[in-house]
Amino acid sequence: LNDQSVGCQEKCMNKIKEAYSNFQNIMHSLSGIALSVFMVIIIIEVFTRYVVFHSLPWSEELSRYVFIFMLMMSLNLCISSKMLIKIDAIDTLVKGFPGKILIAVREFIGLFVCTGIAIFCTNLFRVGMIQKSPAIRLPMIIMYSIVFLGFCLSSISAFFCFIESVIDLLHKNEKIESGRK
Repeated sequence: LNDQSVGCQEKCMNKIKEAYSNFQNIMHSLSGIALSVFMVIIIIEVFTRYVVFHSLPWSEELSRYVFIFMLMMSLNLCISSKMLIKIDAIDTLVKGFPGKILIAVREFIGLFVCTGIAIFCTNLFRVGMIQKSPAIRLPMIIMYSIVFLGFCLSSISAFFCFIESVIDLLHKNEKIESGRK
């Protein structure tokens, strides 16, 4: 590829990443709102259970669904921010070019897992069209769709992380090759 087409590809990729970053800011705000709603529901339940001595039948179920929404909408943010659990000892031991390869492999595995889970979530849609939640009678397709959407967004974040690690790996390899000449 010539330098002009590479420059055009980088500009295009940067614009896509910027648009996705703006979308993630919206998801971040929605997660914050969901956290606030979650806390209000829990406070109301605690008050009614221990002060009024009457438990609300819908509060546990709704708080569970709000928690799932918050988790699924935040997962892609964690992937983009590289805030996932990893074994630091391996990263400490494997440095340099092999370390970059390890990071690229790890990012690819994350992409594969997120995409696989998103695909398998579609199997729940048929059941979700029929099922309703016990207390609030929410069609379960809504919750299954939220899980699906969360893993689709996570797959996009994982894709960007994988591309960044491959670009970093290629630039590192170019530096090694130019140092040998």
